[in-house]
Amino acid sequence: MRACETAKKLRGKLKFICDETAIQQLVYDGKPLEEARNYIVSGCALPTVPGFSYDIIGGQFNLPLMLELALNDGKSRTTGEQIGPKTGDPRKFKSFDNIWEAYKKQVEYFIYVSVFVRNTDRQLFAEYMPTPFQSAGFRSCIERGEDITKGGTAPYITDGCSVVGASNVADSLAALKKIVFDDKKIILSRFLDALDRDFEGEDEILSLISKTPKYGNDEDYVDNIMVEIFEHFSEALGKYKGINGTRYAINSYVASGNLMMGANVGALPDGRKAGAPLCEGGLSPYPGRNVNGATATINSVTKLDIVKISGGGALNMKFNPNALKDESKLRKFASLIRTYFAKGGYHVQFNIVSTDTLREAQKFPEKHRDLLVRVATYSAFFTQLGPECQQEIIDRIEFQDF
Repeated sequence: MRACETAKKLRGKLKFICDETAIQQLVYDGKPLEEARNYIVSGCALPTVPGFSYDIIGGQFNLPLMLELALNDGKSRTTGEQIGPKTGDPRKFKSFDNIWEAYKKQVEYFIYVSVFVRNTDRQLFAEYMPTPFQSAGFRSCIERGEDITKGGTAPYITDGCSVVGASNVADSLAALKKIVFDDKKIILSRFLDALDRDFEGEDEILSLISKTPKYGNDEDYVDNIMVEIFEHFSEALGKYKGINGTRYAINSYVASGNLMMGANVGALPDGRKAGAPLCEGGLSPYPGRNVNGATATINSVTKLDIVKISGGGALNMKFNPNALKDESKLRKFASLIRTYFAKGGYHVQFNIVSTDTLREAQKFPEKHRDLLVRVATYSAFFTQLGPECQQEIIDRIEFQDF
């Protein structure tokens, strides 16, 4: 309750982490239980053991781009460049499984590329840029006289790969499955033509998409696809090892990478227009789509095996301050957080500010220079953010109650 009261006063500055899940994540990555119990959160949301294990956040992986390539035979829809493997002409796909298999092949190819680049990077650091000052903070590096870049904490080393835009892919695959293959409302080639035109003149298709299940509403139809997306990525990434026996760990948080990555992705089957930001927050639903309430949102997220997302995964939520205005409502808020953690959640953070206040701050920034918000896994003053980033926060569902 004290933490919730503080979060309310600071309009959401705090992030909440579940001890139990964090410890399980570290044990899943091979750390001894007695060490895992001493965990801290490093950077945005990465569980690690100070002075013991070397855990790196790593780069970000653009999942919606993988789906775009799967639906365009490996070509970028924005540039026409062949950047992924040829996975077949999607206009000849006969089933949803054909799309899913093409998507998986794109993901697996680029995981290989990412691992190759990352291993090269780490090898160069080990050979040319050792870090003796950092190494001095780790027990086993001192005991062995081995630099941290050369495996001084082995076998307790993980290198993260952060999944970006997973909910875009889940919503997109659910839309394709529902509209094209289950209900047979339109044929796949017409859907693909609509993507090529950025949905221009395709109000009928956009209307159909708006009615398909969306991740974050406790609907198994789409939530199960989200589960498969993470299961596949975890399995594909888990096939590789880095230098010094580094274990690759999946995580899911984006800072503001969803804005930059979205700029390079064309229209998606979930109705998102070309160049628009991808989903924020890693495990969060796409802004504006989790319309069934806060409880439904956490039910969707906790269907994922969050222990396997062992590098951490972020969930953003936004509440109207009136939802926490008295002790009774604040206790409901605390209960929501406890329930999320009891169901296996790891990380959750809140903006406790009304959408009206955010819109006013856009119009009159001089009146709201102290307005602090959670952007992704970091906080910033709202008036100092760019307009795209501001709009993305405004677009998030504002929960009025529990």
